Amino acid sequence: MTRWLLKSSILNNMRRPLAFVVVLAIAANGLTAEGDHFVNDPDTNKYAVILVGAAVNEERANQFGNWGLDLRRSLQQDYGYSADQLTLLVGSASTDDFNVDGPCRADTIRSTFERLAKRIQPADQLTVFLIGHGTGRGEDAKFNIVGPDLTGEQFDGILDRIKTQNLIVVNTTSASYDFTRALASNGRVLLSATRSAAEKYDTVFPQYFVEGVQGHAADRDKNRRVSVLEAFQFAKARVDSYFRDNGILASEHAALDDSGDGVFSVSPDRRGDGRLAEIAYLDVSTSVATDLSPAAAELRSRMSNLERDIFLLRANKSALGESEYWQQLEPLLIELAKVTREFDDLSNPQF
Repeated sequence: MTRWLLKSSILNNMRRPLAFVVVLAIAANGLTAEGDHFVNDPDTNKYAVILVGAAVNEERANQFGNWGLDLRRSLQQDYGYSADQLTLLVGSASTDDFNVDGPCRADTIRSTFERLAKRIQPADQLTVFLIGHGTGRGEDAKFNIVGPDLTGEQFDGILDRIKTQNLIVVNTTSASYDFTRALASNGRVLLSATRSAAEKYDTVFPQYFVEGVQGHAADRDKNRRVSVLEAFQFAKARVDSYFRDNGILASEHAALDDSGDGVFSVSPDRRGDGRLAEIAYLDVSTSVATDLSPAAAELRSRMSNLERDIFLLRANKSALGESEYWQQLEPLLIELAKVTREFDDLSNPQF
């Protein structure tokens, strides 16, 4: 949609601050749930913590560890994270292990988040990935680590120390549902590999989630970035295919909550869950993209925020009249096409 041929007379009328207009229009209809969450600001930072828990045997330990390493490598190579923006804690590993920042124990997890709490600002983004085994139900649901396990309530207390309005948790473990549900809060995007406490077997979701992240494979709309919703949908589709192709009764159903109500959706439709996940991107801010000039980085930031406004407007379509919806959408699409063309002409990226 961003490469339509546009008349110059129309473009000349598109100089006004469109994002401001859309925010006012959405606010006028009482649709401000998304607020300022996940705004693409070049002056903000993104951080990621990968927690790889304990394993029942060496085979599982290697598998979990490889997923963690692959995820870290992709976030650095494909998404622009620097080494000091990433933390990887793995099982009983030591800091001497290559590319690992330490073991995954309750004390190292707490110290990691205490350190980040001093660094992360309210507008920064933090994504936490959990890989391994989960056990238990309800308040007893736990993430299995070396030493005493962590309950969802305990982990929620750890996350509360981080004063960011942009928090993503991707829990890929078995029996992840009740643990992840304990983390529900306004402004948080939560992914669970399972949708109920009964789904307690090892999951294949992490394999496909990592595959979706690698090389931006999950970039469904081809905007050169991967949103949390795209990564979720990519992995979920692959999980469904895995069980169907192998003639196995599905033992896991991934679900998502980003409305803060703790009610997870297996098929988020943006009318309930999915609105924040769609505008929450894994890629770091464009200001740190070393292959872009300052001018190109500014244009790409504008593209990102225009896409955000379009997604939010589309999610709120049912609350607007048809005429009003298209009246607001058309100038956004035109401006996005214009900025995208300017970006392509300036940077000539090799994708």
